[in-house]
Amino acid sequence: MHNAGPGLLLSYAVAGVAIFFVVRALGELLVYRPVSGSFATYAEEFIGHWAGFATGWSYWLMWVVTGTAELAAAGIYVRYWWPAVPQWLPGLIALAILGVANLAAVRLFGEFEF
Repeated sequence: MHNAGPGLLLSYAVAGVAIFFVVRALGELLVYRPVSGSFATYAEEFIGHWAGFATGWSYWLMWVVTGTAELAAAGIYVRYWWPAVPQWLPGLIALAILGVANLAAVRLFGEFEF
């Protein structure tokens, strides 16, 4: 905050307003036409097949990248407290726990994620 200045708060406010309107529009679409699927279904229906395809795969890629970054962060945090532990081990353990929880039951996975 000290290095970025007040422009940081303004940037967060502008991004928050934009996200609010996007989520609000998705809520309106859900009320207008409830479908089983994600927002990629709406992109496919209202824009075209290519938009649904691109939206779905970019969403999947975003979660793969985010999940990998979170597992790497787990390794960095553990390495801060226990430098002797290799960085890949806590990430692998966290991945195994989430994988087992997902295989056991979807409800259990949701509770672990929460």
